[in-house]
Amino acid sequence: MLDRQAVVDDYEKARRTFHALLDEARTGAAFDRVTGLQERRLAKESEEDLARGMHYPVRWDPFFKDFMTLADLYRYPVQHFDLRHDQLTLGLSG
Repeated sequence: MLDRQAVVDDYEKARRTFHALLDEARTGAAFDRVTGLQERRLAKESEEDLARGMHYPVRWDPFFKDFMTLADLYRYPVQHFDLRHDQLTLGLSG
């Protein structure tokens, strides 16, 4: 079962980090629109919808599994962002 609050918390963490890294005036508003849309969509998804899935090519990305559910796809952007965080900050995060 998907922990909706954990996903919302992950999006909020990513939003805060994104704002700290990039010019808030240009990119912050766009990021807020996208994550806000995703949060609203997630809130409307049924448990049945979140359990639906399909096969993905595992060689495309380290987080892709042979079979991924819609819930997995909601988690993917945050996982991908966390993986790439050091690259985005040019290793300045410590």
